[in-house]
Amino acid sequence: MNKYYSRVILFKLFNKITILNLINENKYSLIMKQLYNKKLIEKFNTFLIHLLENYSKYSYKNKKINIDYKFTKKVLTIFLIVKFPSIVFTNETEYNEDLIQISKSIFNLLKKMAHDNTILYNIKLIDYLHKFQFSYNLWSMLDKRINTYVFLKLYHSNIINKLEVPKESKLYDTLIKSIDNDQNEIVKSIEFMKDPNELNFFNHYKDTINYSKTIDEKLYLIELKYKLSKSPPDKLIFVELVSKTKHLLKSCVPNRKDHHIIIDTLFDTELMTTYINNNIIDDTYFYNIIHTIIDKVKEYQASAEDIELEEFRNKCNSRLENNEFYKNFIPIFFIDIYKRLEKIIEDREAFIKLINKN
Repeated sequence: MNKYYSRVILFKLFNKITILNLINENKYSLIMKQLYNKKLIEKFNTFLIHLLENYSKYSYKNKKINIDYKFTKKVLTIFLIVKFPSIVFTNETEYNEDLIQISKSIFNLLKKMAHDNTILYNIKLIDYLHKFQFSYNLWSMLDKRINTYVFLKLYHSNIINKLEVPKESKLYDTLIKSIDNDQNEIVKSIEFMKDPNELNFFNHYKDTINYSKTIDEKLYLIELKYKLSKSPPDKLIFVELVSKTKHLLKSCVPNRKDHHIIIDTLFDTELMTTYINNNIIDDTYFYNIIHTIIDKVKEYQASAEDIELEEFRNKCNSRLENNEFYKNFIPIFFIDIYKRLEKIIEDREAFIKLINKN
């Protein structure tokens, strides 16, 4: 197609969208009404198809995007993300911030295009669409999985409640029916997501009550990553994690006050908080805390675990040397440490029970 006519068509297709109506609207109900308008979606879809087919070669990311009806609806959600983030982001994930930022970039660019459209703006939009697709997909997958985790925990809780209902109770049938209705509603909620992966995942674990503990760990990991990925990141979460580590270390030797004093000295969380608040923590200080925690675990665990622990230490060193993002390293490190310390505590309690039994 002739470049001139291609540009004329592109601008005409964009003008047909009347994007300013969405940009200037601030009422949630009225924005939703526009987003459900099939004509608007079709017009925007036609514009995106023409844009990608004719101008992708000028973008630094010369990759194809499948501009179908579904993707167009996703792109239009930027107006909700920018104006009503608290409604869109019901779950706290590490990808929220990235999706918000790229949505704002697209929103501001569309605003400029509505007043003074240029080819350069359109090419920039293509680059933003690639980033949006990547951020949206990451966020959507994790957001759905969090919902599935929550529904699984509710489902497991209902299974336990059902087993605890006294069979001799006059209300037994009524209570069982009520629980079964709750279970059916949970299944419907999973099906409402219209995601086969989530439905399969739910069905796989719905009868495995013990999986709830794993869910707790995964949700905790997601929460930590969210706090560390915020802008600015919540650096004090490191102090919170070290405080929990201190508590577990002391629980490994509950009657050794001398050890407790050493633990408090090694991990002075008040001093740590002061350092963080004044932004004077450097990598060396951080690395020292990590290695000191590993040293204390080694001191309290069974010697048979030492080789595996040193392998874990080497992996930590490798990740830190490769400048792995702290939002990824810190949560995984502490969750691993907590498991090791909890095992030490459980082994100690089992040993004491065995002695008392004999």
